[in-house]
Amino acid sequence: MLSALALGAATGLTLLSTAAGVQSAGQEGKYTKKVYDQNALIAARLAQIAKERGDWEITKRAMETRQAVGTQKATFAGQGVDLSSETVTNTIADTMAVGRLDELYLRYNAELEAYKYQMDRINATQQGKLAKRAAGQTQAQFILGGAASLLSMWGMASGNAKPPANTYTARSPLTGAFGTVGR
Repeated sequence: MLSALALGAATGLTLLSTAAGVQSAGQEGKYTKKVYDQNALIAARLAQIAKERGDWEITKRAMETRQAVGTQKATFAGQGVDLSSETVTNTIADTMAVGRLDELYLRYNAELEAYKYQMDRINATQQGKLAKRAAGQTQAQFILGGAASLLSMWGMASGNAKPPANTYTARSPLTGAFGTVGR
């Protein structure tokens, strides 16, 4: 049987340990959520950059296509070829078609890259929510473990109980405080 002084000290230490574990789990959850929220912001910005870069590349490719068409027309004209001939018209049409295909390919790649970053943003947001929820569950485990320890301690002090066999002591990763957690 525990003396009143030992029971008071053990009760105080259990309460402190439980409070430290609860606080530590809460801080860890908040920090982890902030990290994931920041990652979500970065992913959203990267998605926007991918789209903007795609727009720039498409504009650049369109200018290159127009330049190639102009060069072809100048070359044909310099050689005395009629610019309305079928050969010139087909060559220019082919050049414009290839340029347009290149633009579509660039658009597809930019959208695909942006989509990947958008999925990263969604995943980071959900992971942040999950980290916060997990921290809440860890806090609940510390509270329930502390309560179980107190009940067990008081039961042993009164001579009516044995120590619970399905609990263990865990150390908080942030504060280093100990707390009893049920299995």
